[in-house]
Amino acid sequence: MALVDQLVEEHKRIVAAAKSFTERLPSLGAEEAARTVTQIRDAVLAHVQREETELLAALEKGDAQAQNLARMYRFTMKPVTDQAGQFFQKYCQSGACADKAALGRDWERLLQALGKRIEVEENQFYPTVRRMNL
Repeated sequence: MALVDQLVEEHKRIVAAAKSFTERLPSLGAEEAARTVTQIRDAVLAHVQREETELLAALEKGDAQAQNLARMYRFTMKPVTDQAGQFFQKYCQSGACADKAALGRDWERLLQALGKRIEVEENQFYPTVRRMNL
């Protein structure tokens, strides 16, 4: 399976985990919510790490067009990465998920940002990478 196809499959797993968490959130205790947020964080970070070390590294070794695509990707990804980092830093701590109203609001904002990012990757970025045969 090509790298881009693997990354798309990771998106599907992350989205499924996020959907499950959203559905279960009202009934989760604070500790279970924090554990689940940590699991989602780990999946997101592993995915971003693969993009960095495998996909972007390959683009940076390519021609000028590929290098520009890597720069654009990093630039457009930074706001989402920052938002996710703040969310996970706040809610992966023991007891941090006790305020379910705040958690729910912050979670919805993060989901919106991640959803938009996944859409851009799958509809714009990854098709361009496929056309480059990387």
